[in-house]
Amino acid sequence: MQPTISVIIIEDEPIWLTQLQLSLERLGFSVVAAYTAIDDALINLPKTEFDIALLDININGKNAGIEFGKIIRSVYSKPIIFITGSLDKHTAAEALVAQPSAYLTKPVNDTSLFVAIQQALQNFSVNKIALSNEPYEPDYFFIKAGNHYKKILWKDVLHLFVEDKYVAVALHNETVIYYLRSSLQKVLQSVIPSSIQNKFIQINRSEILNINYAEELFGTTIKACHKVFEVTDNFMPEVKKALHIIT
Repeated sequence: MQPTISVIIIEDEPIWLTQLQLSLERLGFSVVAAYTAIDDALINLPKTEFDIALLDININGKNAGIEFGKIIRSVYSKPIIFITGSLDKHTAAEALVAQPSAYLTKPVNDTSLFVAIQQALQNFSVNKIALSNEPYEPDYFFIKAGNHYKKILWKDVLHLFVEDKYVAVALHNETVIYYLRSSLQKVLQSVIPSSIQNKFIQINRSEILNINYAEELFGTTIKACHKVFEVTDNFMPEVKKALHIIT
């Protein structure tokens, strides 16, 4: 199974904390940590892996969540969503400094929560690329799966292949196939991060293989994860080069 989107919650009111946890679980997200005090969050956050944070603006004091949001953005470089009972003009202006991806008011309904998290994650990645002086190349991507977006690690992609007007994405540890509306060449040149493009080798006109999973080359076929892939003559030199064959 692929890792789900992991969320941390900082909320000091038990009723709202419980509601958020239940909503997130219903929506398929993973709540990896829930804190009722900022001090506890500060201590435990360095050892917590998460994708996004939901913050009560007024936790442990008026607007204290805003200051904590600034820390998450600047130190951990993660998107944040502020949650509040009410949002006046002055508080909203103050909260803007923390660069939240969204504001949600209590009680939070599932639809608003789902949309806010999905958009926050997508927009955060795009903005990070645009604002950085250096290329930002995450080791994962989100792909549409039904009515939601699925987080997939590049290292888990076994191969990509053309299917009608799509590029199908097959994983080494899942039977589910995901689909990108793109061409194979565009995926190879622009979608796969440049730092790992040398691991994704085109083996014929319609397939790309993650060479890390190659187990055996026999004639014109490669065995990988108990599957056999056909290599055509035009692509064989690059395949052999990627396999570091010693003759």
